[in-house]
Order: sequence, then C-alpha cells, then structure tokens
Amino acid sequence: MEVKRSDGAMEKKQKIFLNLMKKQWMFLPFGVYLFSQLLILGIEELTNSTLRSLPHIFLMWFGILSSLLLIIGLSKRFFAWISKRGIRMLSIIKKIWYGFAGLIGIVVVLIGLFISVFTYTPEHIVVRNGVRMVACVNSFLQEQVCYYEYKGLLFRGNEELGYEDYGNGGRDPLKDKNREPRYEHFKGKRLIFSRVEEKAPATLQ
Repeated sequence: MEVKRSDGAMEKKQKIFLNLMKKQWMFLPFGVYLFSQLLILGIEELTNSTLRSLPHIFLMWFGILSSLLLIIGLSKRFFAWISKRGIRMLSIIKKIWYGFAGLIGIVVVLIGLFISVFTYTPEHIVVRNGVRMVACVNSFLQEQVCYYEYKGLLFRGNEELGYEDYGNGGRDPLKDKNREPRYEHFKGKRLIFSRVEEKAPATLQ
C-alpha cells in the first residue's frame, strides 16, 4: 500500500510539474539565458577570462530569440486575459500589436546580424614557445592578430599575451603560413620577444 501511495504521489507531482511547464513555457528559455549570463559573468570574474567569439555570438542570438519568444508568450496571455473581459475592437488591437511586434522583431534580428558580422573574429589555436594560445584575427583594413591564453572551447584569457601586425589588407594572415608579420611582440613568463620588420635603405640612382 505504501508503494502504491508513493507512486501515486510521484505521478501527481509530475502532472503538476508538466502543467506548470505548459503554462510558464515562455519564461523558460529567457530564464536559461539569464542564468547563463550570470554564470558566465561569474566565471569571467573568477578566472580573468572572457567568452570566445563564436560562443559569445551564440549566446547573443539565444538571448534575442528567447526575448522574442517571451514577448510572444506574454502577448498571448495578455490578450487572453483581455478577451475574458469582453473589450471591444480586440481583434483590431491584436492585429496592430502583432504587426508592430513583428516589425520590431525584424529590426532586432537585422541588428543582430549586423553585430554578428562585425564582432566575429576568426580564432586559431596556436602554440608559441610551448604556450598554447588563442589567436584572434582582426583583418578590417589592417591585418592584426592578438594572442590570448587558451582556456578551453568556451573561454580565453582577457590579458593580451602577444600582438602581430601584418600591414594593410583584409585577409586572415594565419591561413598563409609563408607570411611574416611586419611587427610582433610577445610577453609572458615563457616567451618574451619582439620583432620589427626593418626596411632596406633606399639607394640613390
């Protein structure tokens, strides 16, 4: 009898949980996003690290989509609450609101695409003098590479360990192994060196 009662209590709790999830589903993705943000901020502060490029963009898009989903869910609940009170012109108000919300959603997605394109930096995992680092490439007009401590798939160090300048251009200099930087500087316990490309003196004719 005790086993049957415990099984019945478990089934009742599961039904209550499922009903609660059905009613509050719109809050779950946004709650996960907020929790992830707080967790990442805590890790960054404790480990002197920062989120890498692709995980940062993925988190941003998760936040955008979860926010839009939350707005849709709250709008449905709000209009369901209004419809019970018999407010006139409800269908027109709903069309205007959803049209406005759709327009705002499109603008937010376009802004997100713009930010994703201009904030994404190609990353390479490299080893310099026995030190494993993340090389972040910035090739907008000027080809530059910044090096940070490697801290896994999601994070990298926030202190710059090295820097290379390859001059003008718009390519990824690390994909061309035959290229040498015009200027480079590295610091750290195991690697400290710098180099500046020397130009040959001009000859008089």
